[in-house]
Amino acid sequence: MTFSSHSRFDFGELASRYDSWYETDEGRRHDAAQKQAVLALLPKHATGGRCLLDVGCGTGHWSLFFAQQDYEVTGVDICPEMIAAAQACKALHCRFDVADAMNLPFLDKSFDVVSAMAMLEFISDTRRVCAEMIRCLKPGGRLVLGTLNRLAEINQRRVAEQAEPYVSAQMFAPEELCKLLMLFGNVTIRVTMEEMAVQRQASDGPAPVKHGLDDRNESGAFIVAMVVKP
Repeated sequence: MTFSSHSRFDFGELASRYDSWYETDEGRRHDAAQKQAVLALLPKHATGGRCLLDVGCGTGHWSLFFAQQDYEVTGVDICPEMIAAAQACKALHCRFDVADAMNLPFLDKSFDVVSAMAMLEFISDTRRVCAEMIRCLKPGGRLVLGTLNRLAEINQRRVAEQAEPYVSAQMFAPEELCKLLMLFGNVTIRVTMEEMAVQRQASDGPAPVKHGLDDRNESGAFIVAMVVKP
């Protein structure tokens, strides 16, 4: 199966050319900014473990990056074509398997870090997927997410041009992503190409999700968020 009822887009046909964007000047710029933001949120091994689950790993682009940071990476994706492309890279300290993000085949509290890069916007039940990823985290572990920013001009243009897979995505604005993730723990939000980091504490009651956000820093192309599991 290359597609499921809770997926918004079938990435199978893109597997052979998915990474070509990273070879363009624009792709390299965005990739560097995204990785800088992710690095700022990854735990240092002096205070954390080395076991990382990369959900929606695709061709393994991010899995390889995490392995280069000395993590032992397990990458999963629902698309067999993507997993085949990832396995073909034969990356050290990475293993890849087909798995459904809605029903991850791992025991509770199995990983020190769970990542999901450019995956959440292509899932219909985002709350359920986040809960499943949190389930796989050890207490004190970190969920690190990256997602396309709905407020970014580049993403708005892609949607207006009916470009796939962007037009099939349900993109988040920073405040919307923060509101979702506050259900699961303490949240930090970063927008790429911006220096501002926003932290909020999870609470049982409603919170003004706009609090602490600077409108000048909301429109970068990519949002990176971290949740610390209680």
